Amino acid sequence: MKVLLAGASGAIGIPLTRQLIANGHQLLGLTRDLGGGRRLEALGATPVVADALDRDDLLRAVDGRRADAVIHELTALRKPPRRHSGMALTNRLRSEGTANLLAAAEALGARRFLTQSIVFGYGYRDHGDRVLTEDDRFGRPAGNRSDPHVAAMLSTEQQAFSAPEGIALRYGLLYGGDAAQMRALLARRGLSVVKGGVLGWIHCEDDGRGARSAGLTRGSTGLVPCIGSVGRAGRVSSAPPV
Repeated sequence: MKVLLAGASGAIGIPLTRQLIANGHQLLGLTRDLGGGRRLEALGATPVVADALDRDDLLRAVDGRRADAVIHELTALRKPPRRHSGMALTNRLRSEGTANLLAAAEALGARRFLTQSIVFGYGYRDHGDRVLTEDDRFGRPAGNRSDPHVAAMLSTEQQAFSAPEGIALRYGLLYGGDAAQMRALLARRGLSVVKGGVLGWIHCEDDGRGARSAGLTRGSTGLVPCIGSVGRAGRVSSAPPV
């Protein structure tokens, strides 16, 4: 398949780029800057340099190209956010960015659209001892400062489902590739710790190797639970915005 991967130069995007190319897919890697483009080119991808929040810029960048699928891996989370304001750009990428990528998918002739989702869409609060599943309500506002984050997560899922073959992959917290940074934060007690509850985790390499690759070629339209999703690994307790 020919795939447009948005966020291809990110923490998930780079291993996913490697894995998709290794599996024989042709990859268009969407990135915001030339540096990311050069890195993707070295991996064997065709870089597409554009700002996903600028619809005209994005559509110009994909004009004349074709793809079978679009994968949405856009966030602005270079490190865990410690304030609600740290989620603002990622919220826009999940709402406005998804809309722009859907327009790009139409221009590319891509029917399949995969977007990332995450368990925090169930709400930043203690959900008690009952294990949540994919049948539980997702995106319910709580009347607090976390509502914009939850709304953005719901938005990307709902928009994805409007595609001919729209899929939302809802998984747990990602880890991997940041051991040195985490070690330094732990050493100075700078890492937030959730009191109580259980959270599901998925390694960023497993995300690409399993969930994304499977969703790209074999997933059915709608919500697809992933390794580390809430339906597989417990409950979501109150936590800082991630």
